[in-house]
Amino acid sequence: MSPRNMSRREFLKFTGLTLDAAAVACSGLGYAATRSPRTADPKIKFEKDPAVNKRVLIA
Repeated sequence: MSPRNMSRREFLKFTGLTLDAAAVACSGLGYAATRSPRTADPKIKFEKDPAVNKRVLIA
């Protein structure tokens, strides 16, 4: 099979399409990577525990 001669115009079209496809793929993946997953906010209520001493334990 003989190699096909590619004109400069065909080469530039092919290169441009390849770079465009890579840019679109990378921008889509970049957007997907920056999105945070949906998580439910925890409903925690902090209250003071009456059984806590004011003494500090030092080990």
